[in-house]
Amino acid sequence: MRYGLATRDITPDRPVYMAGYAARTELSTGVYLPLEARVLLLDDGEAPFCWVTADLIGFDDELARRAVEVVSREVGAAPERVLLSASHTHCGPIVRLSDEHTHEPGALRGVDSMIVERLGEAAAEAAGALVEGSLSYRIGQCHMGLNRRRQVDGRTVMQPNPEGSTDPEVALLSLTPADPAQPGALLASYACHPTTMGGLLLGPDYPGYLRRGVEAARPDLRVLFANGCAGDIKPGNLDAEGRFAAGPLAAVERCGQEVANAVLAGLEMPGEPLSGPLTIRRERLELPLQPPSERAVYEQAVRGDNAYWRRWGERVLERLDAGEPLPASRPFELAMVTIGDRFCLAALGGEVCHEIGLRLKRELRQRYPLVMVIAYSHNMFGYQAARRQFPEGGYEVAEWWRYHGLPAPYEPDIEDRIVTAAGRLAGLSG
Repeated sequence: MRYGLATRDITPDRPVYMAGYAARTELSTGVYLPLEARVLLLDDGEAPFCWVTADLIGFDDELARRAVEVVSREVGAAPERVLLSASHTHCGPIVRLSDEHTHEPGALRGVDSMIVERLGEAAAEAAGALVEGSLSYRIGQCHMGLNRRRQVDGRTVMQPNPEGSTDPEVALLSLTPADPAQPGALLASYACHPTTMGGLLLGPDYPGYLRRGVEAARPDLRVLFANGCAGDIKPGNLDAEGRFAAGPLAAVERCGQEVANAVLAGLEMPGEPLSGPLTIRRERLELPLQPPSERAVYEQAVRGDNAYWRRWGERVLERLDAGEPLPASRPFELAMVTIGDRFCLAALGGEVCHEIGLRLKRELRQRYPLVMVIAYSHNMFGYQAARRQFPEGGYEVAEWWRYHGLPAPYEPDIEDRIVTAAGRLAGLSG
């Protein structure tokens, strides 16, 4: 296997609107750590495959289309063999048109074009620096993340739930160069929301300090981060009252270093060597929405005190008044990457809750002993909650979709649809 790796700084050079927290409407005021994009190109002698990771909230259809177009052109890969993965930092710029709608026309301020240009530069550099190497896979353990769904007085609220489950796996896909003078590459994945930090400073949250921590201890490595199924997992950064905190910066560094330590410990374990052809299969599902509410529900939202709910009601009513049909589903993209007959990686296009990720790992291990599952990939959209969570409500079930202008939440069977499609791509069914 030959591989090449390149990095670009994608930090905006001027104040920008920030993504991740709807209540944060001011422009950024500075930078606590640069935002980065990293491109890893793999060439197994058959067809190149390119991995793009970026310190962004996510890619939408338009940004993903532009990014894939420029990267595939620079590396000579088919577009379907380019995989996009966002870290989901909440301290990055808005880059999606759906985010622009919550601010003002022109709110992207050209940041999207800058990012596409830098991705093209990194892809070209990676393609021009291919070296021979070997692949291996390891799994470490980390308990930095906490379940964020807690039952209080019969309601599900976003508070720390130490008794709730998480996914502690730290998945490590390593490339070791044949020439020790060349840097190795490491794709590390852990399921936890990058929401350790708030405020108006741009930065990558804990994934940036994870990369720094590993590379400081292992200067022979370049680290890419891909988030796992972290829809309902937050960093264990708590205030004196035991509530989730935003900052200070020292806490962000501590959380990142905790995951970095888990990565370094995992790298000390014997790796499972990987060989064989690298394949990628994709499928785009339509995840169904529940039937829309009566018109009076949207009208009541417009009259309410919550500004975001008012805008939601207005957007739905605008479509109804224009005679436009309300959406009945939303697209959801999956990709299945396999290396030989022992390793598979499922890449999911949303904020998938961790119970779905755990189920996917169990199912896929029926066919592949070595399994990695990541989310926040492709054209990321919305939360995908587990079937068990729907009767409980909470943000991941009953609230997020209003921010995206949808008339209703998903149907509870989306977990089964996602798992079935992943199994189909992995060859578990016809």
